Amino acid sequence: MRKYENAWLRKEIFFLRRNYKLGINICCASINRTREAICTKAHRLGLKIDIYWSEKDTLLLKNNYFSRGSIWCSKKLNRPTSAIRCKACSLSLKAKNQDWSNREIKILKKLYPKLGSAPLVKYLKRSRQSIIMRAHMLGVKVNDDFMSNENRENVSHFIKIESPFIAYMLGFLWADGTVAKKTFNIKFGIVNLDFNDIKERWLKTAKKWRYRIDKSKNPNHNDVAIVELNNYQLWTFLKENDYLIKSGASACKILSKIPNNLKHYWWRGYFDGDGSISLSKQSRAATVNIVSVIYQDWTFYRKLCKQLDIKYTIFKRNTPNCKSSAVYFNKKEHIDKFRNYIYKGSKFGLYRKYKKFLEHISKWETKYK
Repeated sequence: MRKYENAWLRKEIFFLRRNYKLGINICCASINRTREAICTKAHRLGLKIDIYWSEKDTLLLKNNYFSRGSIWCSKKLNRPTSAIRCKACSLSLKAKNQDWSNREIKILKKLYPKLGSAPLVKYLKRSRQSIIMRAHMLGVKVNDDFMSNENRENVSHFIKIESPFIAYMLGFLWADGTVAKKTFNIKFGIVNLDFNDIKERWLKTAKKWRYRIDKSKNPNHNDVAIVELNNYQLWTFLKENDYLIKSGASACKILSKIPNNLKHYWWRGYFDGDGSISLSKQSRAATVNIVSVIYQDWTFYRKLCKQLDIKYTIFKRNTPNCKSSAVYFNKKEHIDKFRNYIYKGSKFGLYRKYKKFLEHISKWETKYK
């Protein structure tokens, strides 16, 4: 008998180290433990399953991957193309054209410099990312006159920042946006019910925002709206203002570009993306916090708190399962100052978060009625 019910014996660990590569089911039957227990222990020991490749399969891959590509090898070996490409990579094998025909490559070289990737998606029946990566491998670039063409999409209003909603958008993108490093793509995901609060205003700022809904198969999960735009002018502006390195960076650079009378809209957008207010069910207590990565530079947030005379606390969590940093404050006077600042002026944004502040006000007013 084991001293503890879940304790692992030395012989069990030794068996797992030697035989984990044979498969989880074999280990479950031999050690008499659950699949979950086997996987958890293997993860802690740093063990991985290397899917078995026979000498015959490996030889076939070596002889045919270069000339026939991953799709042919996938059908011949009855394995997914991802497994074929992964094994080929481990063997340092390269396909001749990576499953691109000579005709497709000629079309790409001819049209990509003039049209970019978007029109070629339907024509070549390939994903945008696949076309961009192939163009990069071939050294094909989009012409400068195409990049600077104002007819493609004029986003100068983003750069001038004269509109409250543009300032809001820049704050929201700092919180939840993803700016690609090579493809001039700006994208974010948001719960679709929340996006309905700002959808009409957002999509009007640029005609070529693409909007789709990813429906969840789990009935307990919300559908997610994915919104994205490919625009070289806007991408360059965001890159110059640290949006490519915003995870951990301070937002001082972009805030310096925003007029003082619009800065609170930026903070509203940032709070809608990364902030929250939690209310106690038993009392009137509340906490406003913003969460980010553990190495976050909070200089820009410190400046705001100093400006509003808010006393805050920075908390860092560094555990194997969670590495994060958060700024929070919970005094009523400080919450009121923050709320009055970000919600002054035009009323727009995520109503769900604004409603939380209203509930906080209601709790305090109820006591004195």
